[in-house]
Amino acid sequence: RTLTVMGFWSWKPIAVASAPVALATPSRVEPIQVFTLAGIVRGTIAPSERRMTDVLNTQPFITVHVADERWETINTDEVLLVAPPPHRGNAQLRVHRQKHRVLAVVGRYEVTGIARVLPGIALDPYLLRTRQHFLPITDAIVRDSRDPSFEQELPVVIINVGNTTELLAFTTLS
Repeated sequence: RTLTVMGFWSWKPIAVASAPVALATPSRVEPIQVFTLAGIVRGTIAPSERRMTDVLNTQPFITVHVADERWETINTDEVLLVAPPPHRGNAQLRVHRQKHRVLAVVGRYEVTGIARVLPGIALDPYLLRTRQHFLPITDAIVRDSRDPSFEQELPVVIINVGNTTELLAFTTLS
């Protein structure tokens, strides 16, 4: 591949040859599942201080270690759901949010659980897209509409609001 960059002192592009980079497997990894239209990518990622929702909302790709020396890079626009590793967020970053028991339809998956949004924000996928691309749902149950035997109970599932076709709030809990 050839990468074009701008020189620091010059506005003229400079062609730089780049070779595929071999990623080293970190010594400590955590499990992750990424649900896409093509299927479920199961693997591990290096732990981060940041919440996975923040990572997904700010980066165009997520890289998952799927085998011995194999990594898979997934465009976040193609992500339907993410079952992230367990992470206890920084208490100072927590903001009071209203809890809603919800049903979300994202691609072929149905997710039920608890969504937390700022007071006054409507649980409408079209309105939520303007504020955030990914929304965490806790105490989640994921079902596959094409496979009645598929059901997973997960502590957190992060849904891609851009790929959500339905988001229904059953009750407001607080």
